[in-house]
Amino acid sequence: MAEVQQADPGTRRFAVACVVVAAALGAGALSLLDTYRQSLLSWFLANAPHVRVSIIVVALLLLLAPLLLMAAWVWKYGVRVVRDGRHPPNGVKVIRDTPVSYGAVAQLYGRFYQALAALFVLAALSLLWFSWMIWRLR
Repeated sequence: MAEVQQADPGTRRFAVACVVVAAALGAGALSLLDTYRQSLLSWFLANAPHVRVSIIVVALLLLLAPLLLMAAWVWKYGVRVVRDGRHPPNGVKVIRDTPVSYGAVAQLYGRFYQALAALFVLAALSLLWFSWMIWRLR
């Protein structure tokens, strides 16, 4: 019978709480943006062009920072899986009972995580490139 790493109830509760809080904050932010959309647009257009560019740069950084941080974390996790030859790596708490993989299968998981991290970086670079191209069109 395959080895199974048992779920950690505390980690599961924490993960669910994070999802609930993120969903609530996102819904609240969308509601506020929808309510004050016209006021925000008027304020944005009333500013000087160099101030508008600064606002856009700050918004872009706020979008890119979490994406790049997630990419770094996923890459590091993938490296750990490849190095240990075990998925999930030793010492990692899981939110559901997870079959443990060793050897070539674990290496494949690790490479998959690294590819996912590379896609996150590619998404961030694409966002920067598209932003640059739109700015040049003005």
